[in-house]
Amino acid sequence: MKTIVIISFYLIFLLGDLCSAQEVIPELTSSEVTLVIKPNICVASRGEKNCISSFDISWYSNRVGDYCLRTANEKQSLKCWQSEDSGFFKHKISIQQDLSYWISSMITNNHLAKSTVKFAALKPHRKHNRRSRLPWTIQSL
Repeated sequence: MKTIVIISFYLIFLLGDLCSAQEVIPELTSSEVTLVIKPNICVASRGEKNCISSFDISWYSNRVGDYCLRTANEKQSLKCWQSEDSGFFKHKISIQQDLSYWISSMITNNHLAKSTVKFAALKPHRKHNRRSRLPWTIQSL
């Protein structure tokens, strides 16, 4: 009877160690990561079809982790951070349409935070018809 109690106690002790050793860190959710891009609009010069600008991209999270900054224009991450809860990146780029950036987990590539830079183009100057300076005309009789 005494050996059964000792064996039972030993098994409970081992199971406790196994459970704590396999502790799984829950996946981050999008509400725990914030992405900020300044400026968030890029305006092309009058008559131009693209906009060239530098964007200050910063992010922060409620938890320390491994994160990567990505964009649709690039196949690889722009920058990754390991064991960080915030980061900064300056990105100079030429765009012709809206451009989305996102922060993802380095492990799962899930989008944790997303922000979009809006593209705008100024319309070219309109050529005005030549007309008299005065809004009326003088007619001869």
